[in-house]
Amino acid sequence: MKLGHSLRPSRRSTFVVRIDQHDGGNVTGVIERVRTGVKEPFRGLESIGGLIARMLEAEGGPPRTPGPDR
Repeated sequence: MKLGHSLRPSRRSTFVVRIDQHDGGNVTGVIERVRTGVKEPFRGLESIGGLIARMLEAEGGPPRTPGPDR
């Protein structure tokens, strides 16, 4: 076993992102986690990454960054 390798198997998560662009450039939308059907609204493109990270954390711990052994 390599150092830093997790014993936990990797899991793939699928999200659907629906974006509405409004006059003036404002953006809103909904992110849906496909497996659970949970939907979370967002406002602004910059909030998408953080919202997906929180949705992952809510179901099983912080998201992992793949290491060089993957």
